[in-house]
Amino acid sequence: MYKSITLAILSGLLLWVSAVAGNLNSADPLQLNDRPGIKTISDFDGEKLVYDISFLWFKHAAEGITIFQQYKGGCVARLTAETKGFIGFTTGYVKHFYMSHMKMVGEDIGLQPYLFEKNIIYKEREEKTITSLDYENRIRSWSKTKKGKITEEKSEPIPLPIVYYDILSTLYNFRTSYYGEIQKGKDFLIHAIPEKNESEILIHVGTREEELKFKNEENIEDSEGYFLIIKVPKEIFKTKRGEVLIWGNKEFLPLKVIVRDYIGFGDVRATLREVVKVGYKM
Repeated sequence: MYKSITLAILSGLLLWVSAVAGNLNSADPLQLNDRPGIKTISDFDGEKLVYDISFLWFKHAAEGITIFQQYKGGCVARLTAETKGFIGFTTGYVKHFYMSHMKMVGEDIGLQPYLFEKNIIYKEREEKTITSLDYENRIRSWSKTKKGKITEEKSEPIPLPIVYYDILSTLYNFRTSYYGEIQKGKDFLIHAIPEKNESEILIHVGTREEELKFKNEENIEDSEGYFLIIKVPKEIFKTKRGEVLIWGNKEFLPLKVIVRDYIGFGDVRATLREVVKVGYKM
């Protein structure tokens, strides 16, 4: 059950962040501050997103938080997702933590990750994966740890001219159009950190027809914005098809996220609840 929670949050992160709300049918109003629309990476500094997550018949069963912050020489993006209340008790109060360390390389590459950390804690079991991307020597190295013991430690060359992106760096690069101008009907192919022989993220910006069909199925009020159909390596979210559907407003704010066919749980939904700006010190 705990994997489904991470599924919804991470899929939400394949979206973008901004500060102007769109119209989405929801029982709870979205809380936003008065920040202007984001246009550059620097505008993300200190931005915090809070998500409510539901799956099966459990509503608001978990909470996810993402924060993006700059420091001297680079940026860091963090994602924390954990169950709460009764569902937290029944799942052992699971906590998932993800962190991407990035640096700005240029307009053609944008934010380039050089270290990606994933840590999953379930009761007394802990699984941790660290991936290092060394572009000077073009080597990808990774290690996996379970219960404090290293279970895998490998490295392999990074083929020219490929640049690998993790989920968090993909989020912020896409948000600021580093992969190209965002237009309805357009496709974006991104090289992802390999997961079981899959290493591509395909983002399709839905046409008007695809958008209306999705809104009708999900009872979303028609307003200006973007509908995304995203294909990711299935291992990332443990899904049958690796498909994520997202509705965001015209300012690229992720309002509704659906992960299709999570194994054993069907569709998982995440709803953005709040956007705030926080202070941070490295």
